[in-house]
Amino acid sequence: MSRTDSSTTTADELSTDSQPKKRRNRHRATPATPTKKRATSWERLLGTLLSADEVQFRLGLHNPEQLTRLTKERRLVTLPSKSGAVWYPAFQFAPNGMPYKELAPILRTFHEVLPDETALHYMVASWLKTPQPYLEQETPLTWMKAERDTQRLREAAELSAGRLAH
Repeated sequence: MSRTDSSTTTADELSTDSQPKKRRNRHRATPATPTKKRATSWERLLGTLLSADEVQFRLGLHNPEQLTRLTKERRLVTLPSKSGAVWYPAFQFAPNGMPYKELAPILRTFHEVLPDETALHYMVASWLKTPQPYLEQETPLTWMKAERDTQRLREAAELSAGRLAH
């Protein structure tokens, strides 16, 4: 299988709409580069953070409600800010622009044991960028990009989430 088939989600898999996808740009700008803003310590750790508009454009979504649905379904890593804005770490998107398929089960695993939504978002994002002993000291992100054993990745998430639950 190719990287696209095995490790990323396609736009069709993300959307349950039956209508064909058309990019409508008349209501929003087409971002060429991620939004420029002052780097926070989280951004230094996690890398580029994308705005909701940038992610909506990247995924070819028609409206903000589709992005909200993906977030509620725990299919994307989100980082809420004090101002109410939501940021999306760029690392969760594969070279084809779609999120890695392995993210959804990881997000659900952590959500089951961590009740504090805000802490959960930042914790999972940093976990994805931190070397894990169960993954041979690789980061979960590196593990996903290398298309390594998905079951082992999920087990690593379960072990880490379990430790946090106690």
